[in-house]
Amino acid sequence: MAEDDSLRNTLIQNILSSYVRLVNQNEVNFVLQKLCSTLTAVFHKPTSMWLFPLRNTCASVLHGQSLISEGVPQIEAILASQLLISRPQIRGIVLVLSTLADEARTGNAGNAARYSSLL
Repeated sequence: MAEDDSLRNTLIQNILSSYVRLVNQNEVNFVLQKLCSTLTAVFHKPTSMWLFPLRNTCASVLHGQSLISEGVPQIEAILASQLLISRPQIRGIVLVLSTLADEARTGNAGNAARYSSLL
């Protein structure tokens, strides 16, 4: 079981690292959207232990590296600590937010509880 959790965390870190790198390289929306969809699918897995996808993605994009620990500060603190946020970073954060929101709107009711802890 612990090995499965480790593999899941590695998967999330790798996808998130790729997303951050591509956001900062100002990659086209199609590629970023595919990675957002993948991150959302990982979050929706019933066995997923990833509790804060938006917080972790926002912190990762702004810091330029994958940050998925539970110790990542609240969204407000993350944004307040940034003096300058680039246009690609804003686009990357908004894209993840909109993908998660679309899934929350169209997904099944069983996932509704997961969205209460997004931030």
